[in-house]
Amino acid sequence: MMRFFVNSIHPGFQSNWSGLIGFGIMSLLIGILIVLVPEILVAFIASLFLIIGIFSIFLGWKIRNIFKERQEIRIKINE
Repeated sequence: MMRFFVNSIHPGFQSNWSGLIGFGIMSLLIGILIVLVPEILVAFIASLFLIIGIFSIFLGWKIRNIFKERQEIRIKINE
């Protein structure tokens, strides 16, 4: 999903218009599904929070590892 959004903004990608169309179609289908089955909204929002939580943990872990590597390099330089 994010790839479509990035393709529509970043000028370096070739398919600028296809990202917007894909994102629009996907959003429209999700909207229709939520109107037809309102209970799915709860599952949709819960899945978004799960994805955001997992991504945040992953990103925090990566930043922690980068910070540790920088600290090790600083210690080696100062020795």
